[in-house]
Amino acid sequence: MLREARRFAEGMSLPPTFELALPNTHWHAQVAAAIVPRPSAAGSKARAREELVRLAAEDGPKPLTAAHRHRLLSDTQAWAEVRSRVLAHRAHPDWWLPATRPAGAAPTPAAAPSAQPGYMPL
Repeated sequence: MLREARRFAEGMSLPPTFELALPNTHWHAQVAAAIVPRPSAAGSKARAREELVRLAAEDGPKPLTAAHRHRLLSDTQAWAEVRSRVLAHRAHPDWWLPATRPAGAAPTPAAAPSAQPGYMPL
């Protein structure tokens, strides 16, 4: 029984990293579907969201704290806005440059070419 459990565990892979989830169509959709819908922010909340989007887009994923990542992962509008900037290459290049996936991380599912960063139709 333990051998069967070990074989099952070895077949499992880790989910993609935060950096891989945002630009990839499949993983972005999975995250967006899991976010609880909330009303649009106003006032100081809207300004905080704008600042978070600016920070994530301009500075890239590396300087984002766990709190920043959590806020992005819980805010559909912020998540979508950062993704929009990343896909348009109006964001830090760390979002679309090839990243080294940690050992055991799930491969990033292929996205439609038009949804991949850097794709330019002929």
